[in-house]
Amino acid sequence: MAYSWKGAVLLAAAFALGWTAKWLYDRGAPRKELEGPRKLELSIEDGGSYRVKEVIDGDTIKLENGLHVRYQGVNTPETGRFVTDPAPLSAEATARNRELVEGKLVRLRFGVEPMDAHGRLLARVDVVSGAGETIDVETLLIKEGLAKVFGRGLASEDYQALKRAQAEAEQAKAGMWGLTKPATEAEQAQFPFCGAARGSVFHKAECAQAKRIAPENYHGYRSLEEARAGGRRPCSQCLKDLK
Repeated sequence: MAYSWKGAVLLAAAFALGWTAKWLYDRGAPRKELEGPRKLELSIEDGGSYRVKEVIDGDTIKLENGLHVRYQGVNTPETGRFVTDPAPLSAEATARNRELVEGKLVRLRFGVEPMDAHGRLLARVDVVSGAGETIDVETLLIKEGLAKVFGRGLASEDYQALKRAQAEAEQAKAGMWGLTKPATEAEQAQFPFCGAARGSVFHKAECAQAKRIAPENYHGYRSLEEARAGGRRPCSQCLKDLK
């Protein structure tokens, strides 16, 4: 059974049109350019195939029609402009996703919820080959240890299938499952100073910025000398008296 998510797509399109109108107005465009009916209708079908224009990160893509699609059922390591310290393997997940789908035809399979809070479509994504064969992108990313299962909006059978793929990745220590075990809070308490694994700054353990470092991205130091030896500079807030 096919579903048309016209309402969801029209909502996303409305945001885009609103910004376009504001941009024209801010640039001093004559008001008549903003008057009159403005309508954009895009029909996105469950099971339909669409071309990928750009890969945003490990679990988000942009279609040729301008709509963003967030992979349903998985989370890849976080990266992007709102993330101070990209998580380990975030760059690898993005690169792998780009290799799999960018510029290619993909088939979308919608779950219970067709759109997230950010106006992105939510869908399972399959790459369509010239022979009509498909590659389940989410399952492949999970098997390679570049994504974890996120069950919201998935049918029970899909969720269980992804969990089995994740169990295989864990057993094989693929990707993230082969990384060093994240430090526990008790282990972190042994270090008076710390920093993000891929960062360039070190903090006091009680610093507010230090508290935001994800456990899997946490690196502790037993002394100032040890932190400096790693080539890091002191935090401008909690260690502002250091030079």
